[in-house]
Amino acid sequence: MTNRNRRMLLSLLFLFLSICMSACGQKETSSGGSDSETDKKLYDLSSKKWREYEEISGDDELWTATGYWEYLEPEMLDGTTYLRECSASDEQNYYVLYSHTAYEDRAPADRTYYLTRFDPYNLEEETVELGLSEGEGASETAVSGLPELAAAMESCQARVKSMDVIDGKLCLYVVWRDRESDSGPRIYAVYLDSGLRAERIAELTAGLQQAGVLDDAASSGGIRCGGEGNLYIGISQITVLDGEGRFLKTLECPGSSGSAVMCTGRLPDGQLLFEASDSESGDTVIFCLEDGKEKVLYKGQSRSVQLRHINPYGQVFSLLGGEVLLWDAAEGSGRRLYMDTSLMKYICETVLEAPDGGVILIYYDWEGFYCTKLQREADTEEKVVSIQATWGMVPQLKKAAAEYSRKHPGTRIELILPKDEDKGEITLNRIMAQISMGEGPDMLLLHRDEMLALQDEGALADLTGLLPKELLDQVFPGVLQYGGTDDGRLWAVICEARVTTLVVSEELWPEDTWTYRDVMGLVEEREAAGEPVAWLSGQDMTPDDLLYFLAIMDVEAGGSSLVDREEKQCYFDTEEFVQLLEFCRKHGKARPPFETISEEEQAAQVHEGSALAYHLYGDLQGFSRAMTALGDGYKCIGFPSDSSSGSYVSCYDCLAVTAAAAQQEAACDFLLYLMSEKVQRTTMNVTSVRKDVLSAYVVEDPGSSEEPRFQFMKGGIIPLTGRPDGRSFLPEYMEIMENGVLAPNASHQIRNIVSEEAAAYFAGDKSAMEAAEIIQSRVWLYLNE
Repeated sequence: MTNRNRRMLLSLLFLFLSICMSACGQKETSSGGSDSETDKKLYDLSSKKWREYEEISGDDELWTATGYWEYLEPEMLDGTTYLRECSASDEQNYYVLYSHTAYEDRAPADRTYYLTRFDPYNLEEETVELGLSEGEGASETAVSGLPELAAAMESCQARVKSMDVIDGKLCLYVVWRDRESDSGPRIYAVYLDSGLRAERIAELTAGLQQAGVLDDAASSGGIRCGGEGNLYIGISQITVLDGEGRFLKTLECPGSSGSAVMCTGRLPDGQLLFEASDSESGDTVIFCLEDGKEKVLYKGQSRSVQLRHINPYGQVFSLLGGEVLLWDAAEGSGRRLYMDTSLMKYICETVLEAPDGGVILIYYDWEGFYCTKLQREADTEEKVVSIQATWGMVPQLKKAAAEYSRKHPGTRIELILPKDEDKGEITLNRIMAQISMGEGPDMLLLHRDEMLALQDEGALADLTGLLPKELLDQVFPGVLQYGGTDDGRLWAVICEARVTTLVVSEELWPEDTWTYRDVMGLVEEREAAGEPVAWLSGQDMTPDDLLYFLAIMDVEAGGSSLVDREEKQCYFDTEEFVQLLEFCRKHGKARPPFETISEEEQAAQVHEGSALAYHLYGDLQGFSRAMTALGDGYKCIGFPSDSSSGSYVSCYDCLAVTAAAAQQEAACDFLLYLMSEKVQRTTMNVTSVRKDVLSAYVVEDPGSSEEPRFQFMKGGIIPLTGRPDGRSFLPEYMEIMENGVLAPNASHQIRNIVSEEAAAYFAGDKSAMEAAEIIQSRVWLYLNE
């Protein structure tokens, strides 16, 4: 090839590359936020006023969550703490700084910092220990005082309060309070290189002192690094310092002096974006700095948001509560991309655009941080797992369903409530008809007697073997019994439970159990002594209620000597049962208007002797509160019973999978999710059915002034009252949950027979013996049908 031809070829190649580069400079492929598939022009929002949108559109084309990732922080229940200190993000990574603190005599003694870096595009994370060491290229002047500052951080005198990242490098905001000096706080900005080593330190104390915000800056923290090299300190009152810490100015909302100013984002060129509210008009004012002066980019009606992500095409992504909004400030349009109200309890820190056009959200709570990816069109069809309730829906299940749906993109748990007039039998009959035709919901939330009826008809999926053995070993026996049958099969899962028992004075009744005969004797003994007494604290009981709680409840639970189900015999036509009927008629009262009687008032009735026993029903928190109200010298004895226990484990709702479930695999996975340690702790907490959750997360410190508590999540507790020495009532609660009888949860046939025939005696239409004989005859026929 001649030199002339070679030069011509190079010229053509150069021309081709120039055309390509020119095209790239003028147009780029549309980002994921665009509604159009055509190319979008670059648009510099820092140079022009933003166009206002008049309304939010797009509810009919909401984007779909297609990816989920979570990082759960380790928990420390050993006297040390592992805390999230601060976080920061750029276009490539999300950083979280954690500290692990060891204590001596309740005072922080040693602190180690760990930095977690998360790549949201590849879903990769790594955690390294962060120790301040000098970078290779740093001069002695640039890092002067580094050893002393590092030692202060380790000894808990200095603390990282905030950080920012720009161009892949971190800047730490460190507050040092010397315990041996009264000189006040010293504040530093520590610049780290890409290897996380210190390359420069700037002391900010004098600049913040000159601005008059030193104490506020030391307590609240907050640092942002501007693309021009300045530092912005504060949360709502922002002080501007140069890179060496010299005071430049305090940011003001243009046209509205005194308004709080917040940093809500960063422009593509690195400039920070600020936002405030005009105190007179109420308008939102969005501005940046140009040559050190506030430059208004937008002023008008707009929602104030937690953060904004701005792309090079004039589009602004923002998050408000559970909504992701897209504001095209170049064109003047707005639309809602995504809505999930379950996100409202979280703090969203980052909104990013993925290379494939999706949107990435990173948010956190006290448990860790989470990443969700949104896309305009999902490749897979959404699975909907329907849960039909026959009566109602507990809040814990609603919360768990929302969390599962969020954590499992492509699967949504749909909760269906019956109308008030259809609750119970009407809904149950309709469901049975649907299932018989191979249709109906995937799951059912229903009572045990309804579950057994559907199981008899073959309408439920057999869940035996669903729960792994290690999980079964941690579930209380009565809870498993509630969801199963006598042949050992499991037909439903129960994810929360409570206890029902009676509490009496140890002096009044030193035995571990009692029978209805014992109760009758105690009441009549007091009456003979001229000291009439009610059996239970709280509301007066009707004769029918008194009969049920004294004896028939024990019949339903299978512990009473009045009925022998194996031999199909009953013993109601006895003098003893006649005396029970007479006792109930004599001591029962007309049903009073319902009123709420506090635990303290009920405890006072027992203390003063106007009631023999305290009727206790509740979860661990309610149980603890009632036992505390009664004080020392009281014990759980249970309801009268001829068996070993009169204390009950109360479960009202169980979750079953229908035999015709279209999404049976996903439904079973949701059941496993409900029984997981995390959900049982964070969502079910004091109603948990897992032994390990209750025993591991009840924290007590005997001998201290602190009361026991349930650590339901990191940084979140449910207070539990306890004994005067600081010990909890967990052992008593666990004893009932472990050995209590399964509480009857619906009216059964024997109760209906007894109640119907006893009512005739209570009304004076029959004698006690006549009522007893009819009860004997009808119950015997029922047992021998």
